Amino acid sequence: MKSMPIILLLTLLAWPLTSAADSVQKGEIRLEMGEQKTMSFKGLKRISIGNPKVVDAKTVGDADTFLLFATGSGSTNLYVHRKDKPTWVFKVVVVDNFARETVVLKHADGRALEQLLRPYLTKRGKITYQRQTRALTLVDEKPVVAVMLKMVERFDVKPRQIQFVLRLVEADKVAKPGPVPDEIKPVAKQIREVLRYNHFKVVDHAFLAIEANQQSKLHVGGQNGYTMELDCQMVAGQRDSIRLKFHLYKSAKMLPSKKDVVSARKTLIATTVELKDGETAILGASRINGSGKALISVVSVKLK
Repeated sequence: MKSMPIILLLTLLAWPLTSAADSVQKGEIRLEMGEQKTMSFKGLKRISIGNPKVVDAKTVGDADTFLLFATGSGSTNLYVHRKDKPTWVFKVVVVDNFARETVVLKHADGRALEQLLRPYLTKRGKITYQRQTRALTLVDEKPVVAVMLKMVERFDVKPRQIQFVLRLVEADKVAKPGPVPDEIKPVAKQIREVLRYNHFKVVDHAFLAIEANQQSKLHVGGQNGYTMELDCQMVAGQRDSIRLKFHLYKSAKMLPSKKDVVSARKTLIATTVELKDGETAILGASRINGSGKALISVVSVKLK
């Protein structure tokens, strides 16, 4: 008697030991890639899977329960063998609903954008940012990635130009205050109520236009030697708000023993504030030495 060819023998051994006569088609199970599904059948004897590259399974809890894992896209049959009953056959379809998109950012701060998008991720989602290449990679379910791509498109735009009008105001407390200069009228009430000054004189003013995420320095006050430093950032997730780090300092000459004259800087105002487009605000105040007067910094912001 001739022996059975090895290839045919292996094929028969791998085939589920279930014939059409003793099996019942039970419908379709749809899973997404990576999804798990707990299934339970009374009198479960064993299970078999047509293609283990599509789904895998392991028993959990009691003998009638198992966990089905979606491991690869495609379709296969799940055979549920029961004691003294027909085998149930389920068609299992695994859909790869994940998307992977990489965007090379042109303008946006990658780290800030990464933090902005992270709350939108599902448990299986992932965001990575490569500073060297400015590549932002989004991996998640297709609808989630689509939403994040729209947000990237919204925020990865050329930085807006920010125009500042900066004013140095000398404030005093007098019995008969003069009229309030027009340029500080939006904050005059606040100065009166909070700082308790009632007489104002604009010492100097300056106009500055820079792009967001830039730093700048300018000198004001003429011979008084005041310097303003500005570090301006857009507020993440907001197109009409900026975060401004502001320093006002005065250069003072010092003469160390047996050394040349050098300049030391005396910080008068240091603050960080959030400002909206069109807003006028007080950045801070510093008392002028030897008097009851104060030097107040006032800023007006316009986003272009």
